[in-house]
Amino acid sequence: MMLDIRTLLIVVVFITIVVGAWLSFSALQHRNRRPLVLWASCYFLVGIGVALLAARDALPDTMGIITGNGFILLGYGAAWQGARAFDGRPTQWAGLSVGALIWLCACSIPAFLEVLPLRVMLVSGIVAAYSFAAAWELWRGRGRGELASRLPGVALLCVHGMVFIIRTIDAPNLPLPESGFLTAWNWNMVLAFETLIFMLGMAFIAAALMKEQIGFEHRREALIDPLTEALNRRGFELRGLQLLRRHATTQEPIAAIAFDLDHFKAVNDTFGHAMGDAILVQFSQIATRYLRSSDLLFRMGGEEFTALLPGASADDARLVADRIRISFVEAVRPSCDGHGVTVSAGIAASAAHGYDAPKILSAADAALYRSKSEGRNRVTQEGDPLPSVPPSGSNIAIFPSRGRNGFPPRSAHGGASDN
Repeated sequence: MMLDIRTLLIVVVFITIVVGAWLSFSALQHRNRRPLVLWASCYFLVGIGVALLAARDALPDTMGIITGNGFILLGYGAAWQGARAFDGRPTQWAGLSVGALIWLCACSIPAFLEVLPLRVMLVSGIVAAYSFAAAWELWRGRGRGELASRLPGVALLCVHGMVFIIRTIDAPNLPLPESGFLTAWNWNMVLAFETLIFMLGMAFIAAALMKEQIGFEHRREALIDPLTEALNRRGFELRGLQLLRRHATTQEPIAAIAFDLDHFKAVNDTFGHAMGDAILVQFSQIATRYLRSSDLLFRMGGEEFTALLPGASADDARLVADRIRISFVEAVRPSCDGHGVTVSAGIAASAAHGYDAPKILSAADAALYRSKSEGRNRVTQEGDPLPSVPPSGSNIAIFPSRGRNGFPPRSAHGGASDN
């Protein structure tokens, strides 16, 4: 018994419209709704296109062939843009529509429109290109969170793309139906069935991706200080300890900097909490500017911050801490009306204190308290002569440029690096 392709195409249309409606409804419940809106558009457009192709025997060629395939190509363009939007990339409207535009331009040439293999090759090639582009977007976003559904999504898109690559190559040899588009078991049946499986599978993967993304964002927000956007103490207990354990295994150097804002309470009491909050945010922003993407900044509580610098020696960390100190003092001086908000810092490194978190943090805190006791507004590390003299803000010019954020390039023997 031969499966009726007309029935299968009707099922494809029904599934795509239902899934599109479901994704549209889900978009209303999600904060990151742009990918869901684009994916819902994909299902609606493909459903309309398949419906037009299924009814092509009762429609003019312009409506059935040209318009139907145009809607399908727009749908695949929307799927690609949905994959981009999932990781926060901007929508490329030109990219979304370029496939359909190429198809329409080609169909304006009578010699092309009259040759079925040429039409099949072009549509199949564009669908494959969009499928592989969507797979690439999901693949390259894997560093934004280890979401379990990424790889199944990439695999399904690649398989779908390969089916259409095969169809493109084999287009000149396709068996042509003898009595109409819907009366023979051929590539149309295979593609309808494969598209049905693909659409159902991607619907489940899209839902899983959004659910996993929400969970990832909630976990991430639990580790972030909402005011300064630095990692919080819980973030240190998770990511900071993880970083220290990893370096203990590899024996790579790591340095810690303990920061404390000087005279912060006086400014808070004089100008109010709004000014205090602004100063904390300003410090976090300045510190982040001088830290590499591999470094971690934590707000440990109040006006206390800690930074972990993987691959850094004590001297590297001191250079960065001094640049942060000088830049911060110069930035807040105009707004503090002579109240002297500065920052003190203490340095500790694994070379002297190992990789045990309490030990290296205690050493950094001890150096920090020495900075405080010697007059504040300075950076101290173990072994500094007594008393240490705080460099003035004008001394920033004495530090030579040693790579991004104050680090020298990584050497072959594992020095600090510019990542």
